[in-house]
Amino acid sequence: SVTEHRMLLEAQLWTEVILQAIGDLDRRKSSASRSAEDSARQWFASDNEDIGTFVWSCRVVNVDPSRVRSALARRAVLKDTRKLHHRSLL
Repeated sequence: SVTEHRMLLEAQLWTEVILQAIGDLDRRKSSASRSAEDSARQWFASDNEDIGTFVWSCRVVNVDPSRVRSALARRAVLKDTRKLHHRSLL
């Protein structure tokens, strides 16, 4: 149906947004600026559930935000992993 198609397209878009933010976390592996890296860190750390936030984006793509945060912490991509991991357990 048209609605399902739109939902799929929206999920694809927000998957790309999450992947871009993951890439922005590590400037050595991407062309992200320092401000993009800082913005990505803040985005992932936020528990805000408004449209466009990390938590909201995860809901759109049916992914648990705490699992993404834990995976990023394990990869040591995030500098303040204790704070982020703690948030993922709340």
